[in-house]
Amino acid sequence: MSGVQALRPGDVVEIAGYKLLGRLGQGGMGTVYLAESSTGQQVALKVIQDHLLDKPEFRTRFSGEVERAKNVPPFCTAEVIDADPEHEPPYLVVEYVDGPTLAEIVRESGPLSGAALHSLGIGMATALTAIHNSGVIHRDLKPANVLLPRGGVKVIDFGLARGSADGTQLTQTDQVMGTIPYIAPERLGPMDRVVTPAADVFAWGAVMVYAATGRTPFGGDTPAATAVRIMTEEPDLDGVASALRDIVAQTLQKDPASRPTARELLDRLVSLGATSHVSKEVLRPAAAAQAMESSSLGLLDDGGDTGPMVRSTRRRRSMVLIAGLATVALLAAGGVFVSSYLLKKTNANANTPTTPTASPSYVASVTESPTPAVTASTDPLPQLKAPIGWYEIIPPATLTAPQYWQESAACKFSPAGYTATTTSGVAQCQISPPRNTRDVAIGVRLNLLTPKTCAALWFRFSQKTGGYAIRLCSDSVALYDYRPPVKAGGKWTSVKVDDWPQPAGTSLALNTPINVEMIVEADRVSLSLNGRPQGARPLSRMDSGTVAMGIYQLGTAKSAYSVIFTDFTLWEGPTVATSPSQSASPTTSSPSPKVSKSTSRSPTAGPTVSP
Repeated sequence: MSGVQALRPGDVVEIAGYKLLGRLGQGGMGTVYLAESSTGQQVALKVIQDHLLDKPEFRTRFSGEVERAKNVPPFCTAEVIDADPEHEPPYLVVEYVDGPTLAEIVRESGPLSGAALHSLGIGMATALTAIHNSGVIHRDLKPANVLLPRGGVKVIDFGLARGSADGTQLTQTDQVMGTIPYIAPERLGPMDRVVTPAADVFAWGAVMVYAATGRTPFGGDTPAATAVRIMTEEPDLDGVASALRDIVAQTLQKDPASRPTARELLDRLVSLGATSHVSKEVLRPAAAAQAMESSSLGLLDDGGDTGPMVRSTRRRRSMVLIAGLATVALLAAGGVFVSSYLLKKTNANANTPTTPTASPSYVASVTESPTPAVTASTDPLPQLKAPIGWYEIIPPATLTAPQYWQESAACKFSPAGYTATTTSGVAQCQISPPRNTRDVAIGVRLNLLTPKTCAALWFRFSQKTGGYAIRLCSDSVALYDYRPPVKAGGKWTSVKVDDWPQPAGTSLALNTPINVEMIVEADRVSLSLNGRPQGARPLSRMDSGTVAMGIYQLGTAKSAYSVIFTDFTLWEGPTVATSPSQSASPTTSSPSPKVSKSTSRSPTAGPTVSP
């Protein structure tokens, strides 16, 4: 078996009924063993290092790893079989992938080329597409975390990953964790920079250069020298095949906004010449990942670390080292700490926001139609009155720049507001950072810009279990229950639960802003339009989940369909269902929404109507 080492003196021989057979690896936080279950199945079992067990932050990080690993589709990583973060010691059991790492392949057999390199690129892009679609940023993609079993590709180890719903900062604010040659420049600069999935795309490019040449694109004699080159120099792409060089170069751009998304990267690689030489073990997962994201609700890919997915800020690329890299400490697993305060920008206007530009894929996939001119409303959104004991998470705010919401190909900010545009059925815009909760109150001002368009508000939603959405159309308002595909790559389904007959004065006319208030509490959702209560509707699902807003297209995709949101506020109920990796309040390293406790009651809801 590839990479299995004997147990060491002092190693235990059994954990939670799993018999330990050997060691697969050890990192800064944990040790991974080859183990055997009571049924004889061979598995990989990970435990936290003994000396970290008394440190709550590492238990929290391990719990986060468990939750993230559960959310990622098994076709691109090792499937989770069992886990118990409360066990002594905490453990995670995943599928044992019997195959060498990319690092072992290159070390023992030399660089890859041709079909092997193309297949590797597709396989890693597939994994990142699925990982990001699951609301996770990996943050430690490197050759040692890429497995190559029987012609396939799997990305493993979510120990440094950050979920898009994380509200905790598990590393010190002046440090960054990872493996230097594969760390994106934004993670080496001041910590006010938001880490996004684009950092994983940068790592993809660095890993590809390593796979093609046996060296990294910014190699230096020391980790500190490598970090400086990552931030200040262009990558060395000598030896990378010409067919892939342009793609790799784009993923290694200093500006995260200039890199393709994982999905765009995957699409380009799959369409890059003939794929007949690429194994089915690579193409099948690629197709599943593409279907997963393009299926109507596969829009959880823009997981943020501590703030908005894509800032409208454009930063100049010129960087200087003004204080030197004073400390670079290598971890046992090859990770590093780099003092981020030592790296500063020279541009005094680096934080001046500018108007965001659409990504190439957006321009290619959406045929723009003339959109009526809309200006952001100067009237404040009427103060949402939430139930007693609830907390104001996002205060009333205009939606003209990334702060609490993410940008994506379909969801863009402008001086007029936050616009959701689609030609493919549904576009879902994500709150940043996403919050996993059951009871919420939302106030939003929206405007339907095109015929046959509905605005949509999702709640109690997750990629794995689905959730609810209210569709607000010009001629109807209805509650829908969304269900995920039964099989990977399948289609989402939606079932109407009930609708709200619209009284006079509450219709959603085109190009006419309307104020919407929604309160989700226990087993009902109440709705108000322009301050007029519309009554409540029953909810059978009591799951927790995230909040999103966006667009649902009724017409045929001949042109772009658009909805604009100009104001938003969010309250959260006192019973907050969060994963162990989540915090009850946002991290202070991103724009921190005011959290205040409600002392008012909601308007009396109308009668409950059975579906």
